[in-house]
Formats: sequence, C-alpha cells, structure tokens
Amino acid sequence: MPNGSARIDNKISGSRAERPGLNKALEVLHEGDTLATWKLDRVGRSVKNLVELVGALAKHLGVLVPTLYRSIPASAQP
Repeated sequence: MPNGSARIDNKISGSRAERPGLNKALEVLHEGDTLATWKLDRVGRSVKNLVELVGALAKHLGVLVPTLYRSIPASAQP
C-alpha cells in the first residue's frame, strides 16, 4: 500500500448501522485524504446516507471517495 494508507475491512454489510471498520477509517481521515472503497454500497447504508457522508467529507475535509469497481468519473459531481 502507498505510504500513509491503511486497509480497513468491515466484513459487515454496508446496510448495517454498526460498521467498526468504516468508523475507524472516518476517525483517521485528514484534510485532503482519499477514502477508497470497493463499491459505494460499502460506505453508505442508503443512497441518502451515502450522499450525506461523501458530501460532508468532501465539503469539510476535501476527502475524495473513489470506487474501485465501476467508478464514477469526477466530472459527474454536481
């Protein structure tokens, strides 16, 4: 893994309210970091939750959230 990166695996469905791996990742994020995920459903419990979480990370920390599976191009942002 690149320097300064960490792999955190929930091994729990994204639909579950308690996701210790995601919580740990959110705790260690810094301004300008990237939170890479396999699929967006691993980050949000619902579309609304996903949009709110990714939006807050981008707005407050400038964190990018790329997906490794069927990625959404950066130009798709509103």
